[in-house]
Amino acid sequence: MVHSASRRKQGDCEDNDRDCARIPVTYEGMVLLGIPIGDRPFVAAFLQEKLDKITSEAPRILQLQNVYTIMRLITQCIRHQGIYLLRLIAPDFSSGFAKA
Repeated sequence: MVHSASRRKQGDCEDNDRDCARIPVTYEGMVLLGIPIGDRPFVAAFLQEKLDKITSEAPRILQLQNVYTIMRLITQCIRHQGIYLLRLIAPDFSSGFAKA
């Protein structure tokens, strides 16, 4: 799934290029397979949004009654979200996210 930034450049495609018309052209960036690709502010905003989502999920998970379920969700779901991002984003873009 591809999500793109809001600013798009119009008229980048030739009239006879149907495939190009389906590709959004952006100046800031886009998200491809869950990884932000773009300029530093775009990647930073995406990572902050992900960090907010991960930290907001933790209290909800801790309210569950089954300790086994809590541990499975933390070790096999929550933990891997951050690791996936850190593996695929350049360290100079993701250093703030890694420290959090």
